[in-house]
Amino acid sequence: MMISRAVVPVALLALAGCSALPGLGEDPLKAELEARLASEPAACADYRAAYVAGFETHVQGLSVDQQALTQQGLERLASSRAILAANDLARTDCTRPHCIIEPLDAGKLDSWCGYRLDRSDGPEVFQWFEWSKVENE
Repeated sequence: MMISRAVVPVALLALAGCSALPGLGEDPLKAELEARLASEPAACADYRAAYVAGFETHVQGLSVDQQALTQQGLERLASSRAILAANDLARTDCTRPHCIIEPLDAGKLDSWCGYRLDRSDGPEVFQWFEWSKVENE
């Protein structure tokens, strides 16, 4: 059986595309981040979850101008700090995602949390990983 020369580049392109699928050709920066998070005390994962939930709830309350929701967000943020204190941890003992507020139309707000890692290869200075995708995988 003879393989056409035209088929070879297409096959190589298809194989290269497979490395972009989840689980194949995983980003080494993401793997390093996941390993770092796994090496931290277990309470750090609870701290991160409470911090992100508090931030998102607070922003949601600001977006819909609902004081009770805004206050609930602040209380969740306080509970994230209480998790650290209860486990004799400092804020610097745990990796915390960066959270940002995104302005939307009509004065509404949204939030996004993720990890920013320095890149040493390629043209981009940073690479971002969404918090929920790193924590929930």
